[in-house]
Amino acid sequence: MSHPNQDEITYEGMQQFLRRVGFEQPVKIDCSLAFHHQETGTIVMLSIPEDGRLVRPADLLSIVTRLETLGLVGDSELEQIKTGKLPMAS
Repeated sequence: MSHPNQDEITYEGMQQFLRRVGFEQPVKIDCSLAFHHQETGTIVMLSIPEDGRLVRPADLLSIVTRLETLGLVGDSELEQIKTGKLPMAS
């Protein structure tokens, strides 16, 4: 289930977004999921939230930094994420 332009970034929504931009199905490591982007060799970690719902701010910052540095998403998508919204699926 996809919720375009939601007001807060959910754990489930971020997982779907990462897969949409080319990250592979995650591997569970302790209390986190590791997503691998085969083309660039990039790995990002997403902590499994205690409430099962929202992405931690530290994880969001780390993921946005990687996406931006590697050019894996466009500027408009980055701006949406930075304002707490996941871009709509293309």
